[in-house]
Amino acid sequence: GVPLPERNVDYQELVTTVGYAFADRMSAFVDVPVRFLNPDINQNATGIADIGFGGKYAVIYNPNRIVSLFLRFQGPAGSTTRGLGNGNWWIEPGVLYLEQLNPCWQLFGEFRFLAPLGTRTNYTGNLIRYGLGTSYVVAQGQWGYIAPVAELVGWTVLSGQESDPATGMTVGAAGDTIVNAKLGVRIGLGSPTGPLPYRSRSD
Repeated sequence: GVPLPERNVDYQELVTTVGYAFADRMSAFVDVPVRFLNPDINQNATGIADIGFGGKYAVIYNPNRIVSLFLRFQGPAGSTTRGLGNGNWWIEPGVLYLEQLNPCWQLFGEFRFLAPLGTRTNYTGNLIRYGLGTSYVVAQGQWGYIAPVAELVGWTVLSGQESDPATGMTVGAAGDTIVNAKLGVRIGLGSPTGPLPYRSRSD
């Protein structure tokens, strides 16, 4: 990690994702993040963070429901000493779910398990990620659609250690949980091209 013990770290991350669908049920993707790190004690840093890649396969695929198997790998592309990466390879299998409740309303969720492929330090451990969200189309036409989105996304640490900033001691991190509430909007561009939930080719 960064050279000096840190009390607090702020960061922003812009992620460019490129995906390609080989068929209706199968796709692959690459995630390239750029991280802007703002620590309290260490120097600010900007650069490429750890890169992810993987694929999805829909085991259930119909106009009302999609259930996909998800597999993602993360590689150590970001600098560990500048706080841009963690220096470890990771594997992340999971399940993704989408339900079309009516022509305008979607419910979706995810469950993922993140595990290191080899352990660099005692701070490396397993965690689970889970989420539930919904969106509702409030406007649509030949130009596309607009759908506000609300999500709850959580992470729970299963193993590994962390530094206690108050004491400087190393303690177990198992059980640590973070849950984020997120609001956003999804915008589709272009006329509808197929059955729900795919309203346009660009969004």
